[in-house]
Amino acid sequence: FYHAFIRREKLMLNLFFLVMNMGLIISLKPYVFLCLLPGMLFWLYSAYMHKIPNPLLKTLALPFLVAIIGVIGYFTFSSVSSSMGVYGEVDTAIQRAQIIQQDLLRAEQYGGNNYYLGEIDGSVGNMLALAPAAVLTALYRPMFWEIGSPTMVISVIENSILVLFTLFLLVRVNPIKYVWIIISEPILLYALVFSLVFAFGVGVAGTNFGALVRYKIPLIPFFYSAMYIVYDLSKREQKSV
Repeated sequence: FYHAFIRREKLMLNLFFLVMNMGLIISLKPYVFLCLLPGMLFWLYSAYMHKIPNPLLKTLALPFLVAIIGVIGYFTFSSVSSSMGVYGEVDTAIQRAQIIQQDLLRAEQYGGNNYYLGEIDGSVGNMLALAPAAVLTALYRPMFWEIGSPTMVISVIENSILVLFTLFLLVRVNPIKYVWIIISEPILLYALVFSLVFAFGVGVAGTNFGALVRYKIPLIPFFYSAMYIVYDLSKREQKSV
């Protein structure tokens, strides 16, 4: 994607690999592609906006760029939605999340290591209300007071380290500066958008800590690598000053 659409080099070869990899992801885990697409569109938008040096030209180009990228996103999703099964439409994807949530809450099947953020009713307000808790759950839970089995201890140790890591970075770098650096670096914006969208999806539907630990694996390297890179860039800026 980066080499084909942003660097625009070896276009046919990179488009071939892009389509091939998209096909693999859709055939194995279609919900991962649903989370990748918004991040890729933000990446594309941010990369092209940064290529326009003049602020006035940026302002004039903004609506056209948003429209073009929106059309690209719509046609990309439309072209692959038929091969994504229940994830090909918003309504069926939400229904799938509801089914997964209710299934994983069955203690007799999966044990009692569950969490419940609230009922999924499919409305926009309901999704927005669940989003903060879902994202934080996917990123940092289970914690030590939620240990329900010996195997959860490893996950709790991992999450405790990640919480300390996050707090350390937020103390060392102003949160406003964090946001500014992420916006100014297209690939970091992509990583953050993908991570948060993915965290929301698995956090809402997971409901079982054992399943959550497996589901959230793809977002971990993107989110925490992006956070550390922001910290490293901030340190370099301070040294240069």
